[in-house]
Amino acid sequence: MTAWRLTGDTVWRDGAVQAAGSPSRRYNPRGRYLRARGALEDPANAGRIITDTMANLGPLAFAGRQTGQDRHPGTALAHADTTRRLFPRPDAPTPPPSPTPSASTPQPAPPSTPAPAPALREHPPS
Repeated sequence: MTAWRLTGDTVWRDGAVQAAGSPSRRYNPRGRYLRARGALEDPANAGRIITDTMANLGPLAFAGRQTGQDRHPGTALAHADTTRRLFPRPDAPTPPPSPTPSASTPQPAPPSTPAPAPALREHPPS
């Protein structure tokens, strides 16, 4: 996508549109999400969704704009909505890693407050 924007060469545009087909094939219409990884024929991977799949939404939207096909942006929006509904928790931004530590497992200390960033300086006029 970036190479096409910088060069205008349609080879890059066409390649980006073609690449958007891969995440589209991973779409689970029943669950309304992009399957994370693994063989599509493997039932063990049928319900796997991870935050990293959000990186596919930009290419899907790009392909939709370039081709006029609603399926790419529709897939992206459905996945984003499913992620928005299922992933955030009141105490953390995403679900905990597996396996969840038990209550007896020592937890790391919270990070200390970082030092404030230095003030930005403007360069003197030349």
